Order: sequence, then C-alpha cells, then structure tokens
Amino acid sequence: MLIGQAERQTQQRGIQIFQKTLGYRYLGHRQERPDNRNIETELPEAFLTEQGHFVALIQRTLHLLNRAANDQTQGLYACNKAVYGLLRYGVPVKADAGQQTQTVFLVIFDAGTKKTSRPNQYFEVKAAQSHLQHQQGDIIRHTQGSGKGLTTVWFAKWIREHMSDARFLIITEMQKAPPADFSPKGRFVVFVGECHRTRSGELHKAMKAILPHATFIAFTGTPLLKADKQKSVEIFGGYIHTYKFNEAVRDGVVLDLRYEARNIDQVLTSPGRIDQWFAGKTRGLADIASVKEQRDY
Repeated sequence: MLIGQAERQTQQRGIQIFQKTLGYRYLGHRQERPDNRNIETELPEAFLTEQGHFVALIQRTLHLLNRAANDQTQGLYACNKAVYGLLRYGVPVKADAGQQTQTVFLVIFDAGTKKTSRPNQYFEVKAAQSHLQHQQGDIIRHTQGSGKGLTTVWFAKWIREHMSDARFLIITEMQKAPPADFSPKGRFVVFVGECHRTRSGELHKAMKAILPHATFIAFTGTPLLKADKQKSVEIFGGYIHTYKFNEAVRDGVVLDLRYEARNIDQVLTSPGRIDQWFAGKTRGLADIASVKEQRDY
C-alpha cells in the first residue's frame, strides 16, 4: 500500500515529537530491511532481561505478543487492538504449566509515575460517559488551566475500551471537501477544542456535513454568551459539566487575576489638525449634534 505524501508528512511530525520531545530512539525506515517484521523480538527481549525476568518467561511473553500481532484469523483492526491491549495492560503469562499467571509489562509508562485526575476532571469524565451512552454531545465548560487536555486523554481511553466500533479522527487542516462517496464507518466521537472560536462557525458546519452521525463533545473555558453572536449552547447543546474560574481559584488549581486601572497621560502634538479632521467628518451636522459628537469622542 502506497502512503500519500500528506500522510508521510504527518508521520514525520510524529517521529520528531517522539525523538525530540519524548526522548525516544528512532530505529529508522524499516520497509526495505532484510527479514523485516512488525515486532523485532531482540529489542523487547533485551528490555525484559534488564527488568530481571527469566528466559522461559521472556520467550513465552514474546510468543504471545507475536501470536496476537500475526493472527491471520483476525482483521488488521482486531490485531492492532489485541497488541495495544498487551502493550498497555501487560501480557498475562505462565512460564510453565502449573505455575501461577503473572503479568509481564512490555512498556513502562511515564517513568513509573501514574497521573491521576483532580476531582473536577474525574466528575467531568464520568458525566461525559453518561452523555455519550445516551448518544448525547454537548459542552464541557472548564476554565483555562484546569487540565482539559489530560481530561480528553482519559475520556478517549474510556471510549476506546467501552465502544468496540469507536473511531478516532485527527483533523489537522481542511483544504477541500471530501469526495462525494465519503462514508465513514464506525462510531465517531469528535472532540471540539476551543469551541467558542472559529470551530463554532463555518468549520463546525463543514464537520457536521462530513460526519453527520458523529457525536460532538465541545470543550471551552469561555463559551460565547453575548446576544450579538450565536451562543455556544445554541450550537453544541447544553453543559455536560462546568468548572468555572472562581472554583478553580478556590481549589488552588489556577491563580486569581487582578486588574489595576492606570491613567496614561496623553499629549496631542497637533490639536489643530485633529480639529480640522473632526470638522470634515461632522460636516453637515447641526451645531448641537456636532458639539455632542465632539464631547463623546
């Protein structure tokens, strides 16, 4: 299968993130490598040996991993899902018959540090789960700095584990409309970040046209509330969960904002030219109206 140029560029950006931001070692392009395989057992074998596992346990673990990745009775999606489960939750394995099952972890996440949610994040995810089970979208209103990014990660993981037909779609930019026969399969849940901005206008209409049956979960800390614009609740629906700025300040999640009014001295270098400009702009107005405009502005 040939990979399009746009997808290749996306892959390269991902590689740069893993290398420069996360500190991973890039093994190179493997397509034309002799004896190319999707799992190179030498690498996890060295890792598991370093973790102190016995040879028999390592061999059994890698056998189960390879079997999940190369199961010809399953489709590609099912194989990927099985491998993901082993990488995330570990491989339940017995070194030999009669021994107890133990879990061998192939990946150590976050250097052994587990991130846990704050109360607002926990209740936000639980509320969103309930909405999604009832085929509802709507808005999560959490103030800036309250951890909406991590919340989306936890919510996405829950979706991945509890919705067998869930699909994740990452939209980086939209340059043209999709083909007329575009028909996405599976159940799409669209996370709309900063929904008070352009994503509530023409871009929102485009996404709804492309994914008419998707569930849209909108995130914002500052929803549109003014009467001169279409409100966020009119576009995306009601609030799934709210965590406002004053609550975050009270909980010590964010710092309070303090505004101090300052008078700035202003000096006009050419008042005559300003009067001349103003007279031109108000030409034709009655004297009373002209005086009123000058006083107001």
